[in-house]
Amino acid sequence: MQLSSSILKNFKRIRSPLFFCSKTKWFEQDVFNKKQFYSDIKGLPEKLNQMTFDKYDLQEWNLFKSNLNPIKIDKSITGENVKELFKKENDSKFMAFKDYFDRKMILKQTIFDFHTKGKYVEPNENRHQLFPFVKEALKNPNKVWYNKPDKMDGKFQSRYIKFYGDIVFVVDCEMRQNGLEIQTWYESKKEDLNFRKGLLIRNKVYKTPVLLRLSRYAIPKSQ
Repeated sequence: MQLSSSILKNFKRIRSPLFFCSKTKWFEQDVFNKKQFYSDIKGLPEKLNQMTFDKYDLQEWNLFKSNLNPIKIDKSITGENVKELFKKENDSKFMAFKDYFDRKMILKQTIFDFHTKGKYVEPNENRHQLFPFVKEALKNPNKVWYNKPDKMDGKFQSRYIKFYGDIVFVVDCEMRQNGLEIQTWYESKKEDLNFRKGLLIRNKVYKTPVLLRLSRYAIPKSQ
């Protein structure tokens, strides 16, 4: 897929927890205010969601899941004792995490509480027993996508994806002024073009920098 020079230029100028790269190295830029951020990426959101995984020549999960290990759920975790897994940072109201690039991010207690009760602890959601896999998905994701959530104007997210033999596990993080905040974690119920889309900023199989990949250099077919 070919990106216009203006889109690539805007991508390079983003000052946020999102990383960009040159031909040989990743860089992290300082955060600056939301007004500057949204001004710098003007025109980018419309393009992001058109960049679906098929345009990167990536395979569907169904085609390679047989080569992966199944997820190992701890059935002893319940809606009551899952609270013990939320390790607050000192006297704060959030839990701290780091991703594969050692970026710090947080999960607010209100978000954790919301996703570990009611319908979210039912078997078809199982968020309480999936929570221990958030750390692994952030530290060792198979794919990370940067995109614009549908029906959420002016917001952007980083989607961390971890493939298992029986499920696709997802952690969605919203980009805020001071960094990334975990908003939800879940098992993906389906894999369509709307699920994996945007800028592919992490590919575990082939670690080719994203700007090279998007510029249609010779890229081997990956998962």
